[in-house]
Amino acid sequence: MLQKQVLGIWLQGQSIVHNPIKLLVSLVNSILKGRSLVEQKINYNMTKLMNRSKGFTLIELLIVIAIIGILAAIVLVSLNDARTSARDTQRVGNLRNAQLAMEIYFDDNGQYPDDDDIAAVMTEGTTCASATGAGELLDVIGMTGVVDPTSTQDYYYGANQDGATNYVLMGTLEDTGDSALDTDVDGADVFGCDCTDPNYCVQP
Repeated sequence: MLQKQVLGIWLQGQSIVHNPIKLLVSLVNSILKGRSLVEQKINYNMTKLMNRSKGFTLIELLIVIAIIGILAAIVLVSLNDARTSARDTQRVGNLRNAQLAMEIYFDDNGQYPDDDDIAAVMTEGTTCASATGAGELLDVIGMTGVVDPTSTQDYYYGANQDGATNYVLMGTLEDTGDSALDTDVDGADVFGCDCTDPNYCVQP
């Protein structure tokens, strides 16, 4: 194309041939015009490419959604495990604090609470009574308002005899593999309380 333009300039007549400046200007204009066409073509192709890259195909969107779903599930499982562990840690802590409070009660009264000291109907040695609520064990030993982290579970108390010299405190852990279950009191019938895992029991 450029060669044809140059040839056309030469064939325009003697006035152009004998005027080298005018010839040079014509050549430069032709070159610039040719470069402009090339730039326009490049810009057009780039614009077309960019427009194509702005969107996602259906397959790409489905892949992204699937990845997000998998990551969300992993996070949710980890979060649930952490919450379960936190609730079990609170249960163990509450029962161990109750142990200390029971020793203070024993020092003050010469015995642990029996059925005469709590509101629950309890037969010493055979009954595992609720330990929470007004007038119940935790209230009697100064731990008023302490309850299980969930509304579906409770703490329980059993004493060995009237004028109790021994007792058991029990709570249920959610994680059956919690390491605290390795060091607690175990037994199917401890003063009426079932202390088999995942029930966590403590004694003096």
